[in-house]
Amino acid sequence: MRNSKIYLISLFFVVLALIFAAFDFFLMRGIAKDSEDLVSAKNKIADINAQLGETENFKKNYDSYKPNFEKIDRLFVDPENLVDFIEFMENTAADSQITSQISLPQFSSEKNQSSLAFQFFSKGEFLDILNFSKEIESGPYLIEIQNLNIQNSNEKTLAATFAIKAFVKPTQ
Repeated sequence: MRNSKIYLISLFFVVLALIFAAFDFFLMRGIAKDSEDLVSAKNKIADINAQLGETENFKKNYDSYKPNFEKIDRLFVDPENLVDFIEFMENTAADSQITSQISLPQFSSEKNQSSLAFQFFSKGEFLDILNFSKEIESGPYLIEIQNLNIQNSNEKTLAATFAIKAFVKPTQ
């Protein structure tokens, strides 16, 4: 009987030790998970604080950035007022000594268009047409010559058709 009491008490302590070990295991696992969550939350807070600092710095220095924003804004064609862009194209053609005709783009119903496609027809000597293309690409507007088709019109004169993509001001 005495041995059975010892076995019973030993079994009780083994079961109690296993319960404490399981409790300790789950407790430590929960602490580790909570620690990871805490570190993650602290990192997110640090990132947000850094972004907030950058935003405040940007606000403080906005006046020094403003001229650059205005320069960037002038690179884009105003879809509500194409006159300036068309005048630039016609004046550049005249300065390059070529004749010009421009077809206006067809506007889509899409409000957030990023560009407009123009067809530009011209006649002149090859070097003048080449000079014109260099001038419009280096001009004050953000454009891309997507296609250039040159055909022989007569001995000295060539006919050129430009497909031009002009990037427009983003709408607010």
